[in-house]
Amino acid sequence: MSLTEFVECINNSNCLSENFGAKQIGNMYNLAMMTQVDEIDKDRHINMTFVEFLEAIVRVAEKTEIPHCIIVSEA
Repeated sequence: MSLTEFVECINNSNCLSENFGAKQIGNMYNLAMMTQVDEIDKDRHINMTFVEFLEAIVRVAEKTEIPHCIIVSEA
């Protein structure tokens, strides 16, 4: 998955908020990518593997604000 596809995926999920904006998606993508030895001759550093994708999704999930499923009523 490339960076543009990942950004599109996160934008379509509607998980952006005041604390997690579109500018941080690229950082999550880059932090999840493993270091590559040969970035000149190979384009492996542009596309992420499944494991890298999972790590990027977890990094995004850590920053999102998911409301609690149980509504506590104050009596």
